[in-house]
Amino acid sequence: MRVLIDATGLTKRKAGVGVYGKELIDGLVASNLVQLYLVVQDDDPDLAYYPAAVTVLRMPSRFLRKVPLRIIFEQTVLPFLIRKYRVDVVHSLHYSFPIFRFGAKSAVTIHDMTSLSMPEVHIGIKLRYYRFFIRRAQKWSDGLIFVSRSAQEDFVSHLGPPRGLSTVVYHGKSPAFHPLIDRTQIEPLCVKYGLPERYILYVGTVEPRKNLERLVEAFASLASALPTTSLVIAGMMGWKQEHLTDLVHAFGLEDRVIFTGYVAEEEKPVLIAGSDLFVYPSLYEGFGLPVLEALACGVPTITSDVSSLPEVAGDAALLIDPKDTRAITKAIEAVMGDPVLAAGLREKGPEQAAKFTWERAATQTAAVYSALYSR
Repeated sequence: MRVLIDATGLTKRKAGVGVYGKELIDGLVASNLVQLYLVVQDDDPDLAYYPAAVTVLRMPSRFLRKVPLRIIFEQTVLPFLIRKYRVDVVHSLHYSFPIFRFGAKSAVTIHDMTSLSMPEVHIGIKLRYYRFFIRRAQKWSDGLIFVSRSAQEDFVSHLGPPRGLSTVVYHGKSPAFHPLIDRTQIEPLCVKYGLPERYILYVGTVEPRKNLERLVEAFASLASALPTTSLVIAGMMGWKQEHLTDLVHAFGLEDRVIFTGYVAEEEKPVLIAGSDLFVYPSLYEGFGLPVLEALACGVPTITSDVSSLPEVAGDAALLIDPKDTRAITKAIEAVMGDPVLAAGLREKGPEQAAKFTWERAATQTAAVYSALYSR
């Protein structure tokens, strides 16, 4: 069975969707369950080196970064490749997909439904782009892969049941995420990012949907009670982030709130494992991979009681109403002030995270390909 994976939506600086794509592809390559054709951006080093049995087709990244040109690519070049390599199944990792497929079956991964449920978190042409393809996926795709039951339910509530196959395949966690064995491991990152010995951590893109203003407000109310602890916000600066930096200045917390900027994937495990507490107060997630990674590291975790996050966290994290700043404050206060509670969360985290593996995700995804191929 020949499977073409369109990974051109993934960039060399990978956030949640990018990590999903890289880990899934690695799992499929290792499983040797299908013959793979990978379409990738030519400047992505993570998707460049695979065994000779895997065909890697590199496309110019400068062309793919612009939405109008990307649409042209998806609807002209991808169909050409599908026909050239006599592809049986084409898997689009990031919402959009080629309409003309020359008999190949189509699988599309749906990561979240923010384009319909939270349109305010998207910008202009990208919002229209996501909406167009997510609506067509409901009617024209042969199979949809959802990263959580929450995302699947949101899709049905907005658009109705998909015409084709509908499957939930959870993300996994990399073995690199585990409890810190030796605290000296974190010293290079402390020097690089100016981190103190004790810190509360958030990892993810800095954007309004992540609800970081309320996290800063909660930390500000506890700053005097936690004089040796800083708040570290690690991730790429997204849009409208200036409101957050203004808030930090308004509270006079410039020396206590640290923005690291983008953190490389290889640095994340130690950065997370070295934290005293991980807080992820997002207003909406399709999956919430940073929460899973924090649990795997045995770090006490606070996250939201909305969307997919309870699915990921189970009973291994404290769940809060993300719109209630006081609830966030009380949860931080509880974990930082109660060693018994913190120890219980540290113990539960790795047990919960062990339920999610990329090997299982790859096997389940390959099963979707087989089901589509046999239809």
